[in-house]
Amino acid sequence: MALHITLPERLEAASASAQVASARVITSVGEAVLDATRVRFSMPYGIVTLGAAVLRRETVGLARLKYEPPIDAEAARFLREVEFDELVKTGRSTRQGTLAMRRVSASSMDPTYTQGIADLVERLVPNTTESVVDLVKTALNEMLQNVVEHAESTTDAVVLTGWYAREQNVRIAIADSGIGLADSVRRNPKT
Repeated sequence: MALHITLPERLEAASASAQVASARVITSVGEAVLDATRVRFSMPYGIVTLGAAVLRRETVGLARLKYEPPIDAEAARFLREVEFDELVKTGRSTRQGTLAMRRVSASSMDPTYTQGIADLVERLVPNTTESVVDLVKTALNEMLQNVVEHAESTTDAVVLTGWYAREQNVRIAIADSGIGLADSVRRNPKT
């Protein structure tokens, strides 16, 4: 019988400990069901943390998870929109837009992706200057490059960019299942 991994109601930074606990279970059990029926609210950080765990399963040779979507219609719509369900079911997202979850590896680094996010920020966030757009693009490129060079992970990273109209901002979350920043610095102090 498959183990049910029940996700918390809120997938966000504030519930990080619950998501990390779920991620550990996701990467360590055989047959399992990712039960998102209780999810009512999602933010990029919460989704990419779980996305990275889903990809890690693939790397260690575990079977794909079965997936139960949220009962809450808005939560289900959002997770479908960013293709979380597709990542869980197939290990990929089919859309390549800036507002969809994206699997990123060294071989799939696409400069048009970071340019697309910078363009999104420029177009949607009020009073954004060209220098801010350049900073966003540079920072995102650096973060993705750091994942590839320093994570020591055999799993690709997961990136999700979200536009939040009410707050008039764009949120970007990146997760991998690497060794972590502190360990990377300890191992490579001059890098």
